[in-house]
Amino acid sequence: MKKYKAPGIGQFLRLTYHEMAYCLDTGKLITSQRDPESVFRTVHRSVLNIIPAYSCTVYLFNPVRSILTRAVSAVSDIGSYRDIRLSSGIGIAWHVAKSGKMMVVRNVTKCKYYSQAVDSPDATDVKCVLSFPLRKDNNHLGSISIINPRKDSEKIISILSVIADYTAIAMENADQYIKAKSLSLKDGLTGLYNTRFLFGELEDLAGDAIKQGIPFSVIFMDIDNFKSTVDTCGHLNGSQAIQEVAMTILDELKKPEFAVSYGGDEFVVILPACKKKEAVKRALKIRHRMERTVYLANRGLSVSLSASFGVASFPEDTVDTRQLLDLADRALFTMKSSGKNGVQGIFEISEGSD
Repeated sequence: MKKYKAPGIGQFLRLTYHEMAYCLDTGKLITSQRDPESVFRTVHRSVLNIIPAYSCTVYLFNPVRSILTRAVSAVSDIGSYRDIRLSSGIGIAWHVAKSGKMMVVRNVTKCKYYSQAVDSPDATDVKCVLSFPLRKDNNHLGSISIINPRKDSEKIISILSVIADYTAIAMENADQYIKAKSLSLKDGLTGLYNTRFLFGELEDLAGDAIKQGIPFSVIFMDIDNFKSTVDTCGHLNGSQAIQEVAMTILDELKKPEFAVSYGGDEFVVILPACKKKEAVKRALKIRHRMERTVYLANRGLSVSLSASFGVASFPEDTVDTRQLLDLADRALFTMKSSGKNGVQGIFEISEGSD
């Protein structure tokens, strides 16, 4: 195992104009990507353009738990991407990610860090590993490992180190982009999705329902007599009560189901692959959980809350997503008018009601 120092400015100055231009163009391409999968694919293509090899793998490092939590591997002659869960403390990839120092291992049998489970994708016969850290400032983000490269000159290693630096920047940018995008689709008070996310997802679900015959249902719900709760407990406690109701809803959901803060004390629950009768049962479960929950207990209060629910299903009730929400809202209004604290399905509304 030959030890290399991280490339210094002198090594970069020894690169030709075309090599430095290639580094710059590749860096721009990598950092222009906005989602992690695109970053990984671009890095894979770029690395294997520079240095033909069996595979290129990007590992992500979790500094809190000091483990590699995920690896996206792209094998040159297979081209597949997959998630891998890895143990801590083993493998060249882990050591490089943890230490932040690159390693050039020309004979893995002489490397104490080598682990077939970590460093040998698809159980290939590994002889040589080049591994580069992904770090941004003091953050250790992971590593890039190249298996069985056909050449590994110092000049190529210098170029790959530059690519690794650009990859780290791209990964951090992608992470910030995902966080910002997520925040733009979330309600600030409850953490539930907002209506922007809702309408986009409804269109996707409608497409699946039409093409693949997968139905889905919506539950429209509204907290009963919430104004009186606010008048009695105050606006700050009212906001916390809404947060706690949101948690009540989430406790009854399982992925890919999701809830939306529709505004104020109204919520929408989306149940993919769920028909009408089952959706009514799910609404009843949320209603019963609310009845068993004491709200604002940590404020020294003991508040009971109930809600009214309206249910509609696609395509059973309509094949128009806007109308679907409207029908669920009408069912909710009918329940509000007839006594509150209950579940109303659209099939229970007479044709003449508006």
